[in-house]
Amino acid sequence: MVPVLMEILVRRCASSKIIFVLMYFNLNFLIFQAQLAAINFAAGWAVDNSVRVNIFTDSLSSIEALKKSNSKSKYLNEIKNNMFNAVGSVGLSWVKAHAGIPGNELADQYAKDAAVNGNFLSMPAPYSYLKKFIKKFILNNWQQHWEDSKSGSRVREFIPHVDFALLTHNRYFLFFISGHGPFPAYLHRFNILESPNCVCGGLGDSDHFAFDCPLTSSFHFVKPSNLNKPFWFSNILKNRNSLVRFEQICRISGKICDGLKA
Repeated sequence: MVPVLMEILVRRCASSKIIFVLMYFNLNFLIFQAQLAAINFAAGWAVDNSVRVNIFTDSLSSIEALKKSNSKSKYLNEIKNNMFNAVGSVGLSWVKAHAGIPGNELADQYAKDAAVNGNFLSMPAPYSYLKKFIKKFILNNWQQHWEDSKSGSRVREFIPHVDFALLTHNRYFLFFISGHGPFPAYLHRFNILESPNCVCGGLGDSDHFAFDCPLTSSFHFVKPSNLNKPFWFSNILKNRNSLVRFEQICRISGKICDGLKA
């Protein structure tokens, strides 16, 4: 249940008409849902008090939703049933927002007041809201875990922010990004090679083969600055020719490692 700060005020005008006004204030909740709550309350009040009313709302989306016959929302369907039971007693009309219509302007005035003095009303969140909430919750926790992790510091230089859409199956590019692949510096950590150096004399890590090694010069990339690494990574990921170059680089470095093992 998601609390929505709201206040439903009933005002009787000089013409004896009833004005129902919903005031709500919650930046994390859909205004659409709150508008439906106001319509439902007003219709219920009219039926309970045997009063014929016409509800005016500037929420066209609420009216369109109530017209649909295939809604999966339990909350919306309950309101539709209430409106159906109120046929003959309750009408529903749309008015343009911020057009100088007295009743609508009064509703806006009450809304500002309710932002400070309103009451809480709990209502079920729509399925779409729940999906977005869960996705955001997971992403935020994942990001926090990623930032706090003591491992993967090299990968974070290229990928500072987690992303559900980020996916690559190119093993050679992953070798480069992680530094875990057919590179003397990496294999030396596990005593597979006696030295971390390349046969050319430089430190044989993934950066060396991608940017500096004379044996892979035909496939070299321009080394990005630290600030530019995320943008550089994104561009490489979208460029098939660049990924092929990484494959060639890793094949050469792999042959070098094989030669050093002998």
